[in-house]
Amino acid sequence: MKKFNLQTTCTVIRVLDELNNEQMGRNIVFWKLPKQLDGLIKDPGLVLHSVVAVEGGSLELTLETKQVAFYIFLASSIHGDFDDNAFSMAAGSRKKVRFAPAVESLTDGSHNMEQSFAESLRMDHLGMAINDRTAENV
Repeated sequence: MKKFNLQTTCTVIRVLDELNNEQMGRNIVFWKLPKQLDGLIKDPGLVLHSVVAVEGGSLELTLETKQVAFYIFLASSIHGDFDDNAFSMAAGSRKKVRFAPAVESLTDGSHNMEQSFAESLRMDHLGMAINDRTAENV
């Protein structure tokens, strides 16, 4: 498997706070179309490692991936908000994301919100757009 090379494929743009030089945001701009990205794979081994209820009724998700995964987009049939979405993860990394369910979702009668949420979670990423690198429409 060819390893993904960030230096020759894209630019990472970081937005820094001028006062304390902390990173406020980050974006990745690709120089090529997805079908032309060497090393981008359809299945990077992205999995939901755990879902834990935390204070205030929110859920804390821990995601992990074996290979690099770009533009990970999270969605759920349970109404609510993610504190981060459309992010990228490095190979072998873990990331924590919080999900705040809408008030009506908390009263849906589900006794195990963590399990219901895990079953409803959908994780898409850029590599899923790769069907056939020879296809004209990718």
